[in-house]
Amino acid sequence: MAMATEGRVPRPGLCAALLALVLTGNAEAQLAPDSAPSSGATTYGTVPSGAPTASSTSTSANASASTQRKGGWQIVPSIELRGTITDNVDQAPSGKQRSDFITEIIPGISIDGQGAHAKLHLDYRMDNLIYARDSSRNELQNYLNASGTLEAIENFFYVDARANIDQEAISAFGARPSNPTTVSNNRTETRTYQVSPYFQGRLAGATDYLLRYDYNDQHTTSDVAGDSQVGQATARLNGPTRLNALTWMVEAIALRTDYSQGRDTEDNRARAVLTYAFDPQFRVNATGGYERANYITLDMTGNSTYGGGFDWAPTPRTKLHADWERRFFGDSWDYRFSHYLSRVSMAISDTRNVTTDAQNRVGSPGYTAAYDLLFAALASSIPDPIDRGNEVQQILRGGSVPPGLALPSNFVIGSSYVERLQQASIAFLGVRNTVTLSVYRNAKDILGLGQDVAVTPGVNQNTLEWGAGAVYSHRLTGLTTFNAAGTWRRTESTSGPEMTSRQFDGRIGLASQFGPHTTGGLEYRYTRFDGDGTTTNDYRENSVFASLLFRF
Repeated sequence: MAMATEGRVPRPGLCAALLALVLTGNAEAQLAPDSAPSSGATTYGTVPSGAPTASSTSTSANASASTQRKGGWQIVPSIELRGTITDNVDQAPSGKQRSDFITEIIPGISIDGQGAHAKLHLDYRMDNLIYARDSSRNELQNYLNASGTLEAIENFFYVDARANIDQEAISAFGARPSNPTTVSNNRTETRTYQVSPYFQGRLAGATDYLLRYDYNDQHTTSDVAGDSQVGQATARLNGPTRLNALTWMVEAIALRTDYSQGRDTEDNRARAVLTYAFDPQFRVNATGGYERANYITLDMTGNSTYGGGFDWAPTPRTKLHADWERRFFGDSWDYRFSHYLSRVSMAISDTRNVTTDAQNRVGSPGYTAAYDLLFAALASSIPDPIDRGNEVQQILRGGSVPPGLALPSNFVIGSSYVERLQQASIAFLGVRNTVTLSVYRNAKDILGLGQDVAVTPGVNQNTLEWGAGAVYSHRLTGLTTFNAAGTWRRTESTSGPEMTSRQFDGRIGLASQFGPHTTGGLEYRYTRFDGDGTTTNDYRENSVFASLLFRF
């Protein structure tokens, strides 16, 4: 199995970065001097409109708020130095551990901004790892999270783009290193980008239209999982009826997925939706349509689809969303509940749908899970969305709260699959203390498994995973924070050979701000992995690392 990456920036990530810079250039030429981003409440799985994204790196909350309100742009280069001492660099079983000291040099850049016709977020880091005992292990790991929108022709033609580079597990049943310095054969670098040009506007009368094409491309540095490309074309019309409370929508979707190591698939859908609003707080919908796909059979087969749902917001602080649909693979649904009090926020969801690695990487709720939860918890104490967003950034930049809130970490599947993800999270924000708790259950069933999809143990298998995470952060002084966190997961196979693995990661540490641009930290980490012996050995690891981060 290949290690994380070669010593260069991968092509998909570079393409996305260049695209992001192009968006920046177009936007800077169109900035309105006093244009202000629109404000709005948080939505399911998205960053609140007008709020900075979760990796913004402004040097102060007030300066950032002022800059964002004027439609300004922030470009913040950074350099981080880390030193790690570990007693088990190879994830070896008891009695065979080897210690090592690893130096990390991590240059990065963050770009955030919003103009009259474009907005952009880009956060890129290049982690250079240098091992003291064995220089042959030296490697480079890339991390990228980028998204941008360009209004190329006003009120008509738009382009959305997203890109992600991350280090992910190959097998669901092997250890998933939470520390980039740990040498692992179960890690690969995934590079995913999405480009979505689309036309939207209004036809004669009050009928809105949308023509959109989403292209997703994913590459991995592993020879086991392979690459994939997903293309989806969408045509949609929607508008009102003579009944003010009744609206309609019709859409057609053509989806094709190409795999380098598997069978290509197609999915064509057409459906109509009627929505009736009883009042501004409560509305219901009914759906009917037809779908042809070849996920499960070699030939295209057709099935009728139908479903319904509702949206209910009994108070400004409470939202309940439910959608259910009968499709070719069975029931598909999206159930979500959110509620917040003063400095307390909670979210519960249960979703089931067809997806792929490429689609999951650019649309994962882990991108904004912590941001959404903390943003909602601060709604009462910080009403202004810009100021509130900057306060969330201060919390996230401290490193005490993981952006994904310990949601299930991704692993490469290399095929289309049905995923059911159930999760619940809650956040408590005190004056000096922050506590977040999260639990999840995640089932992934590969479509077509047992027919012509090659089964590779630990890669192409149906899996069921449970997990939980907890984070505690205490502000000791105005500049220093103590934090503690723990995550636990258990994964088992639900098809093929019986396989089970369990992993616990815990950490405690201190983070301190030494100056306007400089922060540092000291942290201890403990990892325990127990497998069934078919994929990897049990192991334990203790490590201590110190870091120094300077933002220019």
